[in-house]
Amino acid sequence: VPQSDAKAFRYYGQIADQFAEIRRRHPITPVVSKAFIALADYYRSGVAELKLEPDPERALGLYRHAASFFGDPRAQFKLAKMYLAGEGVPVNARIAVNWLANATKKQHAPSQALLGNLLWRGAPGVRRRPLKGLALMDLARSNAKGSVDAVWIEELYADATAEAPPGQREQAVNMRLRWRAEGPGQVEISKDKTDDELVGEPDEAAEKGGASSETNKAAVVGGAP
Repeated sequence: VPQSDAKAFRYYGQIADQFAEIRRRHPITPVVSKAFIALADYYRSGVAELKLEPDPERALGLYRHAASFFGDPRAQFKLAKMYLAGEGVPVNARIAVNWLANATKKQHAPSQALLGNLLWRGAPGVRRRPLKGLALMDLARSNAKGSVDAVWIEELYADATAEAPPGQREQAVNMRLRWRAEGPGQVEISKDKTDDELVGEPDEAAEKGGASSETNKAAVVGGAP
């Protein structure tokens, strides 16, 4: 068929409207979550064919629904990037880290790499954890092999290892091997009681005062011109 962003936008909107509150374990949930993410991408960039201007706040709401209601790591990653860039919301690295921590435990390589880089370099409100940051980037490059994200993840890791002392690199490799042996979901971001913002909380609690399902649904219904 001829390529049409306008038609794709409308179809994604219909899926999102109809199945916004489908249960997380339903067989078609991954498809619904993908529709939410695609719709959010369109709102984030705009749709020239429909003269739809970028609407980052609406994109944020759609990502948030896929991230919290469906627990989709791809949405969690995109939501974190918006918080890091201050796109539609004030910059907040701590909230971004929480979303990335959730996605990291699901073995989402881009989230592992971005979180690792944040811990390696530090950010406002995020204490540096260079060893865990390096280990996360190493884990990410292992999980990203053969994917479209492999190149930029490899570059992040290469930049970090060029700065790291040899002993730290060896320690990071050992940490990554231990995480791998313990299985998915065993990545420890923090054990410090004073740093709860760096511990991956349940998806629904990752952002204090997260939108309810009714609010998320309202962001979709009638949203396709």
